[in-house]
Parts: sequence; structure tokens; C-alpha cells
Amino acid sequence: MPDDIGPNIAFGKTHKSSDINMSGWDGGLTDGVWSSAKGSTYATGKSGKFPKAVTIDLEGKSTIAYIHTGVPKIGFTKTIEASISEDGENFTTVGKHDFKMGTENRHLYAFKPAAARYIRLTFLENHPKPGKGGYPAAHCFVSEVEVYGPKGSGPASDE
Repeated sequence: MPDDIGPNIAFGKTHKSSDINMSGWDGGLTDGVWSSAKGSTYATGKSGKFPKAVTIDLEGKSTIAYIHTGVPKIGFTKTIEASISEDGENFTTVGKHDFKMGTENRHLYAFKPAAARYIRLTFLENHPKPGKGGYPAAHCFVSEVEVYGPKGSGPASDE
């Protein structure tokens, strides 16, 4: 991680999924635990329709410059696009990353500091072949999401 980051402002924040997982994998997105265990790992539902998304509400505008996320060794998660928004309706893409299948992967999306209240991860596609664990191909798994601003930054102005 870079030396110039502040605290994780996504810790414990709520989220909404476009495809809710009804099997106990809808939590764990911002709990601070990098795990592949049920309850500590987030997964989308079983709909085969892509793209899918999960949106985190930071509960107020903050200046952010980094989104750190990763996938567990289970599942099929491949391409995740990260976006930010001040109003929850108009999102700006800050990066896209392809994760390797069958291994725990982490990625840091780094971008020019910007004011945002909402963070969205959009799952554009999954790997075509089964990953470890025997989970359905439609599920997109994420171990954790952390959001950081530059060191010394605080909440952005609401004006």
C-alpha cells in the first residue's frame, strides 16, 4: 500500500447489490476481514445476467484516491470495474482490472483524488470455467473493499 493514504473510510459501511445473494454471502464486503469464508466474503446472487454491481455508501462525501479490493480463491470473478459518485446516480470509472481465477488476488485502483460518497464495483464478466469450491458460475465473489483518501484528507465539502 502507498505511504500517502489515510484511514479506510469504507470500514463498516453499508452496500446495495443489483443481484442480492440469498444464501448468506451478501455481507462481509466492508468488515475488514480478508477471507473466503461465508459471512466474511461478499458474493452476488445467482442471476446469469451481466453486468452486476454492488454500491457502497460512504455516508458522506470524502476525498478519495484509492480503492483496494480482492477476490478469494473460490469462484469465477474476473473483470471488475471501479467507479465513484457524489450523488449515487452519475458514476465515473476510475479503473478496471482482470483477476486471476483459482487464486486469491488483490488490486489497488489508484486515481487522482476526487470527492465521492458512493463506490461501485461493476462485475463485467466471470471466468468461463469453474473455480474452486463448486459454486455456480454466475456468482461474483469479493473478499473485501477498502477505500482511502490521501493522507491528511478529511470529508469533502458538501457545498
